[in-house]
Order: sequence, then C-alpha cells, then structure tokens
Amino acid sequence: MGLLEECQELFGSENLFEIFKIDDPKSATESKIKKAYYKLSLKYHPDKANDNERDAHTKKFQVLSKIHQILSEKQKRELYIETGEIDDEGHGFDENTDLMDYWRQVYPKITLDQIKKFTEEYQGSDEERIDLLDAYKKHKGKMGKIMEEIPASTFEDEDRFVIILKQAIKDKELKSYKAFTNESAASKRERREASLGEQDEAEQHAKDLGISKIKDTDCLAALILSKNKARGSFLDDLEAKYAPKPKKAKTGNGKKGKAKKT
Repeated sequence: MGLLEECQELFGSENLFEIFKIDDPKSATESKIKKAYYKLSLKYHPDKANDNERDAHTKKFQVLSKIHQILSEKQKRELYIETGEIDDEGHGFDENTDLMDYWRQVYPKITLDQIKKFTEEYQGSDEERIDLLDAYKKHKGKMGKIMEEIPASTFEDEDRFVIILKQAIKDKELKSYKAFTNESAASKRERREASLGEQDEAEQHAKDLGISKIKDTDCLAALILSKNKARGSFLDDLEAKYAPKPKKAKTGNGKKGKAKKT
C-alpha cells in the first residue's frame, strides 16, 4: 500500500497538508510543518496510547513521520504542491527504519524548563481554545475524551474548559451534545480520582528533581518528565521551534503516488 492510500485509510484524506491541518500549503514554513508534526505525533504517539489503541496509534505515528519527512524538505514539498505527486519511497523509510529514532532526531530530549515554558504559553492561548473546540466536535461532547486530547492539561483545567465550551455553545460555535450537558457525576468523580493519583506522582517527582517550592506548572512538568523517563520515548520534546534539523534519510527512486491538488 502506498503512502497516499495509507493516509486515506487512517486519516480519511490523501491531502498531506490537510492531515497536518495546514490550510495554505504555499505559506507552510519548515517551522509550521514541524509544529504540526509535533502536535499530531504527540497525539498519536504509541507510548501515549492504551492497549486497545496502540496498534492504530502506531500506524498513524508511522504515516505522520513519513509525511513530515516529505514536507520538511523544500524540493519535495514544492513538487507536491505543484503536481500533487509524491515518491512512495522518497520518504526514505523502509521496514527496518526505527521511526522513534527519526522522532528523536527531529525533537531533542525534553527538559523541565521546556515543558514549563510550553505549558505557560499554551494554556489560555487561542491555540488551546481551537484545540479544545476541535476535540469537542470530534468526541461529540465527551469530556473524558476531550481531556485526553488537550496537551498539558489536568483535571484542574476542566472547569475552565467547560466554561469555554458552554460559551461557544451559547454563541452557536458548537452544537450541544447530551454527553456534555448531561454528563453523570460518576464520570466526573472517576476523572477527579485519577487526577489526584497523578498529582501525588507529580509532587513526588518534583521533589526528586529538587524542586522545593512546588507550583502547578512544576508538578505538571515533573509528571510529564517522569512519564518520559519511564516510557523511554514519550514526549521527547514539546518545543518544535527549538528542535534541530533532522538528519536526511536516504531517498530512493520508487513509485509515485498522486494526490488531489492542494
């Protein structure tokens, strides 16, 4: 199966820019492409998935890495914009390629300060609001699923998110779903209990890192960093703009696939 066929099967589109949520391909800078790859690859990172989702997440993660390798190289990107064609072997990956290694080349090891910086800039931003509304639409108001979609969020953010979503519904930006308006108290309680367990873990890890005066962002950063170390490859970075350029993968002369014009 070619890359474009995989894109259609996994993401419902053969348009690489549409999958990366880039509206204007001609304005797509390397930084914008890198940031789009970062957000989507975090969302579908295999280490972030539960057992039921891991296989699907792995396939999507692999396809996203191939898309990034193509769009991040100016010559390949311009050819795709002009003709809608890609080289199915031009991404340079084969069955022996370790795409986690590719991820690490694109994004350096995460640090506590980077996580804190990302969290402080992202929370309350227009970008977070867009992501929140998109998650609401995707999951039809199911808060448990919505909370899983938003980077750097905890149960403490839920009340803030609910206010934003209710206002968006009032302003006719969003459709009202019963899953949102009539959610059971038991569901909220389960999320709260899970959050308290994570908070204890975060506080302990913050102390392990030598953080004496623990703030919310310190705890969140410590928790993410703790998970990163435990899982080996989860959230290797949160700041796409600081990432070094990846080493170029070997390219080959393979079959070309053709996409719809962007």
